Amino acid sequence: MRTRSKSHTGSSAMVFALTAGSLFLCALLLKPFIPALTGSLLIVTMTQPLAKRLRQIFSHRTTAAAVATVIVALCIIVPAAFILRMVAMQALGGLQLLQDAAWLDKLQHLIDQIRSYLSLRGIPLMGNDLPQIIKTGAGFLGSTFLTLVSGSVEAFTQIVVMLCLLFFWYRDSDDLLAHLRKTSPLNSGEERLFVKYFKRTIRASVVGRLWIAAIQGFLAWIAFAALGVPGAVLLANLTSVCALIPAFGAFLVWLPVVGYLLAIHAWTRAVILFTIGFFLLSTVDNLLYPFFVGARAHLHTAKMLLSVFGGLWLFGISGLVLGPLVWVTTELLVAICMRRASRDESRNAGDTL
Repeated sequence: MRTRSKSHTGSSAMVFALTAGSLFLCALLLKPFIPALTGSLLIVTMTQPLAKRLRQIFSHRTTAAAVATVIVALCIIVPAAFILRMVAMQALGGLQLLQDAAWLDKLQHLIDQIRSYLSLRGIPLMGNDLPQIIKTGAGFLGSTFLTLVSGSVEAFTQIVVMLCLLFFWYRDSDDLLAHLRKTSPLNSGEERLFVKYFKRTIRASVVGRLWIAAIQGFLAWIAFAALGVPGAVLLANLTSVCALIPAFGAFLVWLPVVGYLLAIHAWTRAVILFTIGFFLLSTVDNLLYPFFVGARAHLHTAKMLLSVFGGLWLFGISGLVLGPLVWVTTELLVAICMRRASRDESRNAGDTL
């Protein structure tokens, strides 16, 4: 009996080790597709009413899932890709302008005049060849832009994977939930509480992001209008849309506008807009996100701040959603464990009495 017990214990330990190793390898396999997984999870959670309605219309769930995926692709992904391409082409045009020799000669002439004016008053101007500095900076921005463009293959792969995942989420969500309920160690009440917190956190992340994008667009409109930029309203709306694009944001709009102001020799306005864009338009979302999402997710601002920045460090841009989700899930699991422990203690005390 002892030999059999030891053998069983060793076998269980081996199975546990193999399971842990397999889970680790699966995590490594899924790591490159974390953005696609996060995006599909967000979309499927926010479009549940659409999926339910399509299942009522189409009796075959595969057809309903395919129609839902096509609708999402046409309404969200295709417009986002079009806007990103349009702004990227404008940015490329701005970079080409910064490297134009005639434009740099004009800039050199202007700087020489400023240097002469300041030298007469005993104020030295830092730098001897600012156009060369600008040319070097433009070259760096150009190489960075080309790096981003070269990553378009990876972005396309993420989009394809996300659409495939969306289709399977829509089609097989009932089967997946049923399987999770069978294997879950939680009771029905705890599962409902878990789903409630899960959905609330995801919706808070999405709605909070929309509100912040609207605020960024409003601030951009104020800046563009105050600086006399043509089409301020259109540019502000475009800023709100671009602010929703992960890893890019509002700079896709205000940076080409800075290039436009430089092209028309509006130097002061270009410097002012660059300062506003860099220190306000492209950073205000990082400051507001923990407050907006934390309030809607019923998570303390300090916890939300830590979970967001920790998620960004661990998962990249997907950490904006995954960080708060991990934190809320952990808090909920700890609360469930404590409730079960308290219940067991009360039961044991009753048995003792």
